[in-house]
Amino acid sequence: MANVCIPPQILDDRVTPNALEVLLHYHGSGVPHPRHDAPAVADARNSFLQLDVIEPVHIVNSQVLPGARDDQPGLFRTTDRGNAWVEALCQVRIPSKYEIP
Repeated sequence: MANVCIPPQILDDRVTPNALEVLLHYHGSGVPHPRHDAPAVADARNSFLQLDVIEPVHIVNSQVLPGARDDQPGLFRTTDRGNAWVEALCQVRIPSKYEIP
């Protein structure tokens, strides 16, 4: 993955809450992100595309197919890598104790 520019939302294998929200939206929704024009959402989306976490899709006869179409902008779904990441996130337990630093 040479020359991949990762924005500050995704550094050192860590992500911001905004980036996680974007990931979960594309994992569980078949519609464009409600803030798709916001720079933070666009940055997260572009990073996830570069990292093979999401992929563009289009819909034909109620079937979701790979690849973007000009008449259906903003449709994405998680890839196998993205699905594995979401599944791993779902396995994280809620802390029973916490401290505010």
